[in-house]
Amino acid sequence: MDFGILYYSDLRPYSFTAVIRNLGYQFSPYDEKREEIAYDIAVGATYELSDVPLKWHLTINSLQQWNIAVPNPSNDETDLDGNTTSEDINFFENAIRHFVIGAEFFPRRKFSARLGYNFRRAAELKLTETRTFAGVSLGFGLKMGRLKLDYAFTKYHPVDNSSTFTLYIDLTRKGF
Repeated sequence: MDFGILYYSDLRPYSFTAVIRNLGYQFSPYDEKREEIAYDIAVGATYELSDVPLKWHLTINSLQQWNIAVPNPSNDETDLDGNTTSEDINFFENAIRHFVIGAEFFPRRKFSARLGYNFRRAAELKLTETRTFAGVSLGFGLKMGRLKLDYAFTKYHPVDNSSTFTLYIDLTRKGF
């Protein structure tokens, strides 16, 4: 199950939300082993500028667990004797991995463009000396009457990316 709460007002340029994702219980054990469901607690906020067609987004996720940083094997160092040392993740590097930022351009118009950056994904999926764009997401939205089409593109790795299409239909609005 997912639970969420949203504060939003047409009179205010900001909104706040809190979400608990993947809250559940494994009813049937697999191979006689019952596993914990990996839930996630997140909070987010948006702020729409008044004189510029721009809306900022900030999400802080994985609040149920402080230490979420995993060393990236691409950052391992090997000395002349063959000893390998993993990267040392400090307080700031761990803290920043909880954040996702984004911007939406022209949020109240028929066409909007979006850009996002996930610090955790960027740190843990990057490759040394290679530009992978891991952590970057791009998208756009089109509003056409009671229909709204959204597209999002996310780059995970040089050989893997994800495209997502969403179609909204406003059934309360009369006409097309």
